[in-house]
Amino acid sequence: MPASLAPKTSAQAFALLGFLFTVSLSSNHVSFFYAQLSALQVLIKDEEGARQSLRLYFNGKFQEQIVQNGEQVWISEKLLT
Repeated sequence: MPASLAPKTSAQAFALLGFLFTVSLSSNHVSFFYAQLSALQVLIKDEEGARQSLRLYFNGKFQEQIVQNGEQVWISEKLLT
């Protein structure tokens, strides 16, 4: 990335991070949230924060997304309603 774009990109990344923490997540959007969060953390060079975010996701909500028979419960529930 050209050096002239770096400050603007960082400012936008910080603004988006702030926004991400203000939105309410439905269960089936949790994976997108953590993907965006960790990508932005890497962009602003917060690698430890990105690791923590991914660890939180994979040790938490990810465990609830796919049940033992392979079904994605949150998707099934959304399709049935």
